[in-house]
Amino acid sequence: MAKKRAPGAGRKPRGDFTGKTATLTTRITAETRAAMERAAQKSGRSLSQDVERRLVDSVRNERNRRSDIRALAEAIAIVAEKVEKATGKHWLQDASTGEELRRGIDVLVRHFAPHGARPRVLPEASEGDRGPTSVGESEALKVITMIEYLYGWDKNYLQRLVVSDELYRYLHILRDLGSGAERAKAALQEAQAALQEKERRR
Repeated sequence: MAKKRAPGAGRKPRGDFTGKTATLTTRITAETRAAMERAAQKSGRSLSQDVERRLVDSVRNERNRRSDIRALAEAIAIVAEKVEKATGKHWLQDASTGEELRRGIDVLVRHFAPHGARPRVLPEASEGDRGPTSVGESEALKVITMIEYLYGWDKNYLQRLVVSDELYRYLHILRDLGSGAERAKAALQEAQAALQEKERRR
């Protein structure tokens, strides 16, 4: 007769979550499974613990932050990665890199925030802009260009088309922030209409 295991016996969980009794069954790709296993190994947690930590963090973030704020944070993260790659330095350790990141964040917020009666027009990004004082703006403009490029495409088609992590990130940022260019265009049209109405009443 098989011997019953004593309560509390067996392998102890390696992580924050104990008393696991509920199950969640889902299918994922082999590539995602392999990536999650690598991430769990790097974190020092078991796969089960790491998956639950990620799920809890995701649910908590969605509950505590609006989608547009999460999207802006993601866009800032992309700009930060690109600025650090361009300067070769860490923004927390190098004052110039930190300043360039601040410039990039300013460009992002100015682009996606609502525009007033006199909409702001951002300059085009080019390789010639990559001077020592314009890396942040240049990288932010490139990120904005990628996000805006996806505007107007069929969403179902894009979901099937997306193959890279970066493009996936841009698509979700656009979904939650919308098009800053379209907001600027609408604000400009509104300002022009108001001006025409003013002229008509004279």
